[in-house]
Amino acid sequence: MSFPSHFYVYKAPDGSPQPTTTTIYYLGALDVPPFLICKETVSPSGHIEITMHSTPSTGAGGIVCSANGEGYGYSCEISCIPMSEQDFGRDQRLSGDLFRRLPRKRTWGFVTLISYADSQIAALFEWRHSRNTEVSSLRDGKRTAGDKLIRHQSGGIRNSVGRKKQRCPGQSSDGNEIVAVWTDDTQTSFRGTEEMAVGKFAFLGSAVASREHGLDEGWKRLAVISAMYQRRVRIQQRQDTSPRVSVPI
Repeated sequence: MSFPSHFYVYKAPDGSPQPTTTTIYYLGALDVPPFLICKETVSPSGHIEITMHSTPSTGAGGIVCSANGEGYGYSCEISCIPMSEQDFGRDQRLSGDLFRRLPRKRTWGFVTLISYADSQIAALFEWRHSRNTEVSSLRDGKRTAGDKLIRHQSGGIRNSVGRKKQRCPGQSSDGNEIVAVWTDDTQTSFRGTEEMAVGKFAFLGSAVASREHGLDEGWKRLAVISAMYQRRVRIQQRQDTSPRVSVPI
């Protein structure tokens, strides 16, 4: 199975009964069978678990990726375990820690190992809130709020010390490559033929160019599930009417 360059995330039609805390999502075009299925479970305490499955059955045998974290917190662990060598083209576990960067309100990041020049290197990826043209391309050019996934050059977050410059297509204002974009129903409205959707995702740049950049199917699962996790956190925060707990920076 390989990811298409762009696709929707939408709720599964009503079928077999699920616990009220569990939602099934399909990934794919809206008019064809899905290529992946996700199961999202939220406990009364706010714990979020999202599992990604490669088969219509959401039994444990089909799990290829999962995210676990607290909806009211600021971090979670995401991991992918290949069910076969064909799943990722490699046989090792792929994982990363998705963390919310403070005090920047809408920035999340994760670090994971990617293949590069016959070796593996730790690479940093950062989700940033955006309304740029890459995000708007998800809605046929209509100005849309969403998130862009930045692949950082060596040197870490904001390696240009945050100074903005004239932005080139496919790059952030600080010169890092945009490798994916995402918008969801917490940031935009889906109507008409898209009314089933809760989100739309697209890979860009080296994420669709070739495997030589290290952004293979395993990495793509991490990217997608990290976007879905952030959506659920936003929903949890909007539903939470209790006093906020300060988090040390």
